[in-house]
Amino acid sequence: MNLFEPAFKSFFKSKKLILYVISISLTFGLIISVIYSMTLLNDVLEDKIKNNIINRVLFVSSESFSDNEIKKINGLDNIDTAYRDIVLGTAVNVEKKYNFSIKYCMPEEILNVVKGNVFNNEDSYQVIIPSLAYDRTGKSIDLSYYLGKEIGISLDNVEVSAKVVGIQDQNTGYLYINEELKNYLVSINKSLESQSYITVIVDNYKNVDSVIDELKNKFGYSANLSDSRGQSDIKLYNLACLLIVAILVLAVVFNYVSISIIISSIINDETMDIAILKAIGYKIKDIYLIMKYRIFAIIGISIIVSTIIAILINQVIKLIINYKLEIVLQSDYCLFFFILLLFIIFIYVLSIVFVKLNNKRIKKVNTIDLLKEN
Repeated sequence: MNLFEPAFKSFFKSKKLILYVISISLTFGLIISVIYSMTLLNDVLEDKIKNNIINRVLFVSSESFSDNEIKKINGLDNIDTAYRDIVLGTAVNVEKKYNFSIKYCMPEEILNVVKGNVFNNEDSYQVIIPSLAYDRTGKSIDLSYYLGKEIGISLDNVEVSAKVVGIQDQNTGYLYINEELKNYLVSINKSLESQSYITVIVDNYKNVDSVIDELKNKFGYSANLSDSRGQSDIKLYNLACLLIVAILVLAVVFNYVSISIIISSIINDETMDIAILKAIGYKIKDIYLIMKYRIFAIIGISIIVSTIIAILINQVIKLIINYKLEIVLQSDYCLFFFILLLFIIFIYVLSIVFVKLNNKRIKKVNTIDLLKEN
């Protein structure tokens, strides 16, 4: 039996159809856009906060480290690199005017370079200096002038020239040197290189705790984060994750309740049609299919409209996040349509469940009594 004609012949003339479509579309569009935007935001925050280099650098100490031990540490899983530091507090004089603490680290560890660049792979002596320094009278001096120029560095009785490739924000008090310059200085004075502590960079923040445990329990080293300033950002990120989970849970509950109410309302509005269909000989299973077709038609139209609404709302959310948090969310259409597909499947399953739950109400419709009342 062809059930499409009785399902849709008079159905689309219903005045409440537009109301159903608008209410469902707005609800679905808002939920899809929020889930999509929160997922994008979570990815950005994870990359900017959890995987920020500051949260993956470990200070590892022992009585002494041999070259073989460092090589063994470099071979461990989840470790990008392990290297010896310059002894803390080693001071150098620049241009016979300014004193800085010399520091060596991986290029990705050097933050807040406001002019120039971090070190490149050229076989030359390179440094990154702070933008400000103070002379003997306490007057601040702008060091940006030295960008791209050679400067003289004095360490004990050693003098060497190095090119300034970058300027770091404000007065950090550190002069960063590249690997070529470090190797040269250490070749002259091996005591400059630390023997009792090293720096270890973990590949991902999620592996930090396991790496620390391995270094402590397996090797007996002392290992901790070098800088704990990023932990406050981690706490904010974890709070944001809880918020996203809460939003997802509320979205599921809200969808469950809204679909239940909408389907119940549709069946209530179709009571007369159900009575007529029974009167002209349609079986319960046929009426059930007709109701299902009508409900799926409303849901289908609503999802198409809600997709357009979600795209528009998402643009508004992106502008708000950019304005409030100064974070630019890049569109990910594959993610958007994946979320949309999961959402459609979820709504489809819910609709089937609620139509079946309301099947008893269809059976209870008394054709004779209802037609007498009308």
